[in-house]
Formats: sequence, C-alpha cells, structure tokens
Amino acid sequence: QKNTKNKHTRLKNMNSSNSNNNTQNREFDLIIWGATGFTGKLACAYLSNDRSKFYSYNLQNVCTSQNKKDRRTIKWAVAGRSKSKISSLLSSVSAPSSTPIFVIPSIDDANKPFIDDMVSKTKCIVSLAGPFQLYSDSIVESCCRLGTHYVDVTGEPLWVRRCVDRGYDEMAKRSGACIVNFCGYDSIPSDIGCLFALDELEKMKEGEGGGGSTLHRKVTCYQCVFDGGKPSMSGGTLASDVLTTNTTQSSSSSSSPTMIHPHLFSENSSNNKNKNNQFQTKAWYSKDVKSWVGPFPMEKINVPATNRSAYFLNYAASSSLNNNNSQNTFSYQEVAVAPTQKAAMKLERLRTHPIPPSKMEQMIEQGRLPKPGQGPTPSHRSVLSFMALLVAEEEEDPNNNHETKKRKVCVAIKGGDPGYEETSKMVIESALCLILQPNSCPGLAKGGGGFQSSAMCMGRTLITRLQHAGIQFLKVEDAKKEVDLFWSDGMKRMMEMKEKKGPRAKL
Repeated sequence: QKNTKNKHTRLKNMNSSNSNNNTQNREFDLIIWGATGFTGKLACAYLSNDRSKFYSYNLQNVCTSQNKKDRRTIKWAVAGRSKSKISSLLSSVSAPSSTPIFVIPSIDDANKPFIDDMVSKTKCIVSLAGPFQLYSDSIVESCCRLGTHYVDVTGEPLWVRRCVDRGYDEMAKRSGACIVNFCGYDSIPSDIGCLFALDELEKMKEGEGGGGSTLHRKVTCYQCVFDGGKPSMSGGTLASDVLTTNTTQSSSSSSSPTMIHPHLFSENSSNNKNKNNQFQTKAWYSKDVKSWVGPFPMEKINVPATNRSAYFLNYAASSSLNNNNSQNTFSYQEVAVAPTQKAAMKLERLRTHPIPPSKMEQMIEQGRLPKPGQGPTPSHRSVLSFMALLVAEEEEDPNNNHETKKRKVCVAIKGGDPGYEETSKMVIESALCLILQPNSCPGLAKGGGGFQSSAMCMGRTLITRLQHAGIQFLKVEDAKKEVDLFWSDGMKRMMEMKEKKGPRAKL
C-alpha cells in the first residue's frame, strides 16, 4: 500500500499548519507590489475594469457579471518605489483617486519595517516586480512570517527553490500563508490544464465503467502561441531571464540545486530517467496534432511546476479506486507547436545554442529588445493569442489480470495575449480565489499553508474563476483541427489589423 500511504503523507505535510490563518479583519484584500511595471499596469487596469487597456480580447464582453462584481467589491491598494509613478499609473487606468499607495523606496534591511507594515495590512500580496530574486525576496519572507497569502508571475524556478530551502516553506506552514508562484502564463495553462485534462480522463474512465489498476499516465502539453512573427516579451521578462542565467549559487544557499530539472520541486526521483520526464531538445513530428513541434522556451518553468502538482496530488494513481500498485508512473512533457518544419528546427537550435546573456544585454542597450517597463505595443497585443492543447493518456489493467486497456483524451485552454493581458488576469483571479473563496481552495480548506502550486492550492476553483473571466477550458475531439483553426484565426486577426492601419503597418 505504498502509493496510498505516500499520498496521505504528502497531503498531511502540505496541510501541516500549526496556526489558524486569520486575515479576515485586515484592512485590504490585496496589494499589488510592482504596479508600475508592464504587467502591473494591466493588473491594475483589470481590477478597475478599464477595458481600454486590453486589445486581445474585449474585457467587458468576456467576463461574467459575477466576475465584474467581485472586482468591484474588493478593497485593494498598490505599492512600488515611486509615488509619482504610481499616482500617474492609477490615473491612467481609471482607478479611484482614493486608491491607497504604499511607497517602499528600496528592498533592503532599512526598509524592512515598511515592508512588514504593508504585508501585515492585507490578506494577499500580488507580486509583479521582477526580477523576483531582486525585488520580491524580502516580500515573500514577510508574507511567510506574517501569515499573508502571496501570488506572483515569476519565471525564476531556482529562486523559488532557494526560498523553500531557506526555511520559508516551513515558516509559511506555521503561519498558514499560502505562497503560490507561477500564476501567470507560466504556469497556469500547464499546471491547471494538466489537472483539467486528468479530470476529463477520469470522466471517460468512469463512463466506461473502468475500475482496474492504472499502470501509467502521461500528459503532453502542446503549446501554441500566435505572435504575428515578432517577439512579444517585455523588458522586465528579459531582465529576469538574463539575471536568472547569470545567477550563481551563493555560499549561504549551497544546499539548493544549481540547475533546473523536471523534478525541481518534487521528491519524485524514481521517474527521473524516464525519457518522457526529460526536457525537450529536438524537433519532431507529432501524431497527436499532426504537426511539427519543438522545444518550448517556457518548458523549464512549466514542467517543474506541473510535476510538483503531480507529486503532491498523486497523478500516477487513479482517484476512482484504491490503487496499491507501487510501480505506477506519471510523466508530463511540454512542446511548442510550430507552423512549419523550419520553425520547429529553429526552436531546436535556440534550445541547443541559446543566445548568450551578454548578447541579450547588448541588444537591450541598443534598443533592439525592450527595456524594463516596455513591452509589446497595443497593435501587437491585438493579434496575440495562445492555446494549450493537453493530451492525457493512461494504461489500465481493468480486471487486474495483466491485460491492458488504453484511453486518451484531449483538452484545450485558450485565450488572448498570453504574456501580459491574460497573465494579469490569471494572477488576479488566483488572488481572488484565496480572498473570496478560501473554503473552496484545497490548499486552504484544511488550514494549510506553505509553498504550493496553483493546482494544489486553488485547483478546480481557479478553473471556474478563469472560465468566468473569459479563458476557455474545452474538451476537443480533433487536435489537428484545433491547431489549424488557431493558426488561421491568428492570420485573420493580423490581416484585419493591417487593413485598419494601412499596408505598411507594423506590430
């Protein structure tokens, strides 16, 4: 009964808080830290329902009335390093003039009392200030110590692991604070999408009367991003990437891993040698989507985040039976769908021969890449979209007689501009789960805290909130048809944009 025992042990440890987290009487529901950054501005616009700042979807039309009501009723504030910039930002997104402002001039020991004061006054911190290892480290420590929930959009897995290894995880469990990283495009569609795909697989199994031992489960995420043929990263994201690549381990955190690997956040070492649990390095032709695919640039963020959920939520075992097979395995892999074989081979070259950080820094200085605070233009964002296709498969021994049966299901998560417009929505909705629906969040329902993934902490409650906010979660029958439609819709939007702006219009 090893698998069942391990599952209960993990869930017990996940909810091992010694403290009743009670933030209900705090002054604010949430505070946005890093409000003047590119994503921060959009998060403030989302909260104040300023639809003029969103170009890849109509904010007024895609959200339900309950979603709009939730955003109107919460009490929020903003925080950053410059009061004048924050005031200007609030005015530009039609936020109430009475919106409170917290000014933290710098993240250092001298300002720690001001950080603690801010953190202690809110139920949740939404951190959008990157690079996170520079501008959010002290914020996380205060949240863990003071019992304040925390969500962010970091893409820095090693920084998150170092926070855990420095004792922040145990501190958060004691205070009851839920610390949920990767709540943007990295890695909500992957992590929550995997949970959604396995739910659909379980429905299929129940419909077929399945009840035997699950031998193996595999989920492959096919990421589709329409970028109009132009990079869509912001300056803040690039700065984080450069710093993460350049960062070396300090002596004080020498026990932490120095390299990102698929199981960075889980203790599952038995599957590490499985070829389906390694990062992708090659381009190949996928029979699932009938298209060429290649290494996905965000894979090294999304795969460790999703594997953390797989470990703690025990994706290897079927939830419909008492599965005692200790040899059960689960694997998750992620690739980018390419419009052509040539594009797939380019992704392969970028993985095997990445651009050196020094070259990226030079391109930023020359203006060839955006600086912090800069990002894709409104016309560029108007054509951006994403689709994550997740194919979930399993092998089952229906009668426990060593005769296997296979089943497969495909789901899609769809939205607009993934990196900024949808990311700002995803992280705010993640926070609203913790604030407005704590009893429906698995990571909070039993008084738990600590570092958790979005699937572990908010789970299916977040899926529902994102659906009400206009992000689609669908079961699909024909993956190739979905891919073809995705590319054609993207080209149609780009042609419509150019017709409006003239034949020489640039994104």
